[in-house]
Amino acid sequence: MWRALLTRRVALLALAVGAAVAISVWRAGSVPPAGYRAADGAALTDPTVAENLAAHLAAEHGLVVDPLEIRITATDDAPLGVGRPLVAWVTAGQPADLYAVRARISEAGVPVALDRPRNVTGTTDGHELLLDANDRRVLYAVQVGEQVPSVVVLDFGESWLPGDADATTRLAAAVDARQTYGTRDGPQRLDVLLSPPTSLVFGGLSGDTAHLSTDAGELTVDLAAAAVDPPARGRVLSGAAPAREALGLIADALRRSGVVGAARVMAAEDVLFTVSDWLRRQRHRVFPTAADRLPPAPIVEVAPAPPIWPPPAVGPVEGGLPGEGRWTPAATVADAVDPAVVQTFVRVDPERPYARTHLFAFDLRRLGLHFVSGTRHPRSTTGARGSGRIDPGHRPRLVAAFNGGFKAEHGRFGVIEDGRLLVRPAPGLATVVTTGDGEVGFGLWDAETLSPPWVGLRQNLAPLIEGGVVNPRRVRHWGKLVAELDEAQTPRSALGVTAAGVLIYGWAEATSAERLGEAMRRAGVEFAMHLDMNPGHTGLELYRPSADGIDAVRGAAAMDFRPRRWLESDARDFFYLVRAERLPPPVPLDAAASGEGRWRPMQRLDGGAVIAQSWLTAERVGALRQLPLYLIEAERLRPHLVPGLVEVPPSTGVPPAELELPSAPVAWFEAGLRAAGSPFGFVVGGRTWRPPQPGVMTLAVDGEGHVALGRYRDGVDADTRWVDLLQGPALVAGGQIAEGAVGRGTAPLAAAGRRADGRLVLTMSADGDRPAMAEALRIAGATDALLLGERGTIDTGAMRLYFAHGDALRMTLGPTGALRPARLAAGAPSALVFTGRRPPPSARVLPTFVGGEPVR
Repeated sequence: MWRALLTRRVALLALAVGAAVAISVWRAGSVPPAGYRAADGAALTDPTVAENLAAHLAAEHGLVVDPLEIRITATDDAPLGVGRPLVAWVTAGQPADLYAVRARISEAGVPVALDRPRNVTGTTDGHELLLDANDRRVLYAVQVGEQVPSVVVLDFGESWLPGDADATTRLAAAVDARQTYGTRDGPQRLDVLLSPPTSLVFGGLSGDTAHLSTDAGELTVDLAAAAVDPPARGRVLSGAAPAREALGLIADALRRSGVVGAARVMAAEDVLFTVSDWLRRQRHRVFPTAADRLPPAPIVEVAPAPPIWPPPAVGPVEGGLPGEGRWTPAATVADAVDPAVVQTFVRVDPERPYARTHLFAFDLRRLGLHFVSGTRHPRSTTGARGSGRIDPGHRPRLVAAFNGGFKAEHGRFGVIEDGRLLVRPAPGLATVVTTGDGEVGFGLWDAETLSPPWVGLRQNLAPLIEGGVVNPRRVRHWGKLVAELDEAQTPRSALGVTAAGVLIYGWAEATSAERLGEAMRRAGVEFAMHLDMNPGHTGLELYRPSADGIDAVRGAAAMDFRPRRWLESDARDFFYLVRAERLPPPVPLDAAASGEGRWRPMQRLDGGAVIAQSWLTAERVGALRQLPLYLIEAERLRPHLVPGLVEVPPSTGVPPAELELPSAPVAWFEAGLRAAGSPFGFVVGGRTWRPPQPGVMTLAVDGEGHVALGRYRDGVDADTRWVDLLQGPALVAGGQIAEGAVGRGTAPLAAAGRRADGRLVLTMSADGDRPAMAEALRIAGATDALLLGERGTIDTGAMRLYFAHGDALRMTLGPTGALRPARLAAGAPSALVFTGRRPPPSARVLPTFVGGEPVR
């Protein structure tokens, strides 16, 4: 009996060994035509191991790999089996992708088992350069075109999931990690953004440090602290934000599965949405609401809206539900006199009169739009990664945030964040671009590259609205890769712009693409792009500052997303709006003193900076003392010329006793006096004190507040009816020091210049140093500049700021002076007085993206 049992056990053991050998042979694959090199007792670092792996990858998987560029580390995740377990990191393909190859190596350095190589990056538009790898981390560079903008560290010793993630989320993340990396858990990812981008990079790992060598020099990255030394050479994007929704992770895994796939996932979603819509309609039939008894307004023609704020009511509002079609202040600005965010709702589906589409309008004359790509979605095709978070400098001015577009699984829609290319734009798709200042352009993409001033871009499908027409191509499957869900009743969102430059965000709890477009069209939207859809992926949140930081309010109660979602780092892309503060970058200076040339807000209007100050050292401008600089946002402030009481008035009248301004002043700048018998033109309030002279440098303001500065007739139109006009000696002309920049006196003098971006720059010299003022204005970017007064007084060049203080107006001398009762009467010298004005819209439909035409 015992012999029979022993025979059976031996047979089973032999069968098991044979099966193990067969499986190992199957996993190892075919032997390369040239065979393997054998080396008894070969260590994993032996070149023979890399050569054998390279030969096997070429023969079995067609991956051409240089053995010298393979990085091999031992693993302990496969303790049973023949040979020693390892993971080899290689780059292969053109452009190259990063692959993880798990294998087992015999004592002779020959592969005895080898898993299918996993393409970890899958970047069709990027090129990965493997730099180093150890038993925990992988270091590689991302090359886009001829430049390397970033270096990436994948840390498999740290999970990317938060410690409090639930079991379902962990299971879904494990499936995703197994598909992507062949590991039980996905790695933490750390991106080092190089400054400037380099064309050549080398690097290595040592403990918790990565050492990099670039064209610009050496830098060290502390991986534990996520810090770069020196800081000027780069910055770190640390940690990929987790996708908090377990269902989203499961759906991603199923879409990438070879068994299920994206088409079957969409088919299941279609069934789910159809059933949900049927149940919702039956509920409203059995338990009708007021909306069910009141049909929505019929289709109406929409006339182009004039450039006014707030926008006109949406459609006929008589007979509708309370508040329907009427714009009201958003919850976070309900107490504002002139809110920059308003909202309403409309009903456009006669079969579902209960269905509301919520609309939010944003005044982009006072707000700026910014785009953020998620840390995981859309999946990059270049290897670069989105930041997933709001710029820390923007948080104090944050107004709202809302969802972005589809994932990369649904189509290759262009994505650019902060000038970094993540997905290459495709021609003919609906596109929104943003500048660093928050200006916005919409249109159909037609360019090869994204040109300045645009730094952000997002595409998503064909246009939802174009030329005020919904689905302009009249195709049934408007949604392209998600066409099967075009008619699905599901949460949807869209972003558009009116002819008046008003930004509109639309959201509905359950609607089709066509119905969402119809609601946006009725709001006057000229061009719109469909954003994301489905529960958990869409919605808008409003923000306001509070004593504890930032208060957050949902745009509508039915919106289904994690509260304060976009105040954290997010895995998916989104947009956010801030109160505009479009200050330019610092004045470009070599070896600048601390703070020199850096613009700092001095006066604000509607929460945005309209006057900023800086300074230049005496040595830089060749003066006896440093010179102040004042930057004026001419699009938001209107200059008024107020003549001094000692100026010689025209024969037609005298200066008014009381100063008449269209609104409360924001700032007052003492300009100085004209010399006796001055030959320069002088026009005040439409009255000519002295006719302007051709060829003389001129500062002029028309009836709408637009400012011109240049030589009269050449740069300043002589046929325009200028309300205010002042001529003076030219200090700068065409960006060069001009003929009037000669001499130094004993009394203060003031000067003004105009930059290419339309901003005004003011300066003054306490000793009337004209060459120094001209040099300061030239350095500050003025293309043309003039002396404001030919004679100075003790007050010339002084800046007064005005502030609302309760029901009264108060003023201060300079940015830090004490508040005192406002003085508005004209003084002895002339002055430039600035009042607020509405800037032109900073959003519009662009006829072309070629050349990066700015909105201004």
